[in-house]
Amino acid sequence: MTHQKNVTVIVGDSRKASDRLGYVWDEECRFAFHKLQIALRKLKEYKFTFLENHDVLIETLRSPAEKIDLVLNLCDEGYLNNFWLDSNIPAVLEIFGIPYTGAGPRGFVYCLDKSLMQGIAKDFGIPAPDAVFLDAKDEIGEPSFGFPVIVKPNFGCGSIGITQASVAHSPDELKASVARLREEFKDNPLFR
Repeated sequence: MTHQKNVTVIVGDSRKASDRLGYVWDEECRFAFHKLQIALRKLKEYKFTFLENHDVLIETLRSPAEKIDLVLNLCDEGYLNNFWLDSNIPAVLEIFGIPYTGAGPRGFVYCLDKSLMQGIAKDFGIPAPDAVFLDAKDEIGEPSFGFPVIVKPNFGCGSIGITQASVAHSPDELKASVARLREEFKDNPLFR
């Protein structure tokens, strides 16, 4: 008989609130997670363990019941459902010497900062649209590259903070969009 590989799947903690804007563990998420479990358990050459309780996550990884051959890091909410702690899960896996899928800690940190990623892309010759970084107290001037522009938070993943109201076609729409995001995200910088 062939030895089964032990694969641990880490997901967000459905018992905790998420600080990702607009994200909640709803019935659709629970249904998708249940379907994922069913699909993975059909792979008989692997034994899957699912970790979603972040209160015991580090202890479970430090002293697993069985050797972990691989972690599928599917936790896009971040450690303790805090997206600022996205990089902590792969960092802990690296500390414990556990192989895993997905980006490493540095990749997560880079991806949370849109301005940084744009600078890196341009340094590597990858086309990136012109943009302006706005600190929380910066004046809102007209962009040198013209309209329309999209105003979004500089931090975060995916489309956090981006709505139809993020698209500005005029100076007045730009001011309104910046004001809306500054109110919603308080002192966090914006990117347009």
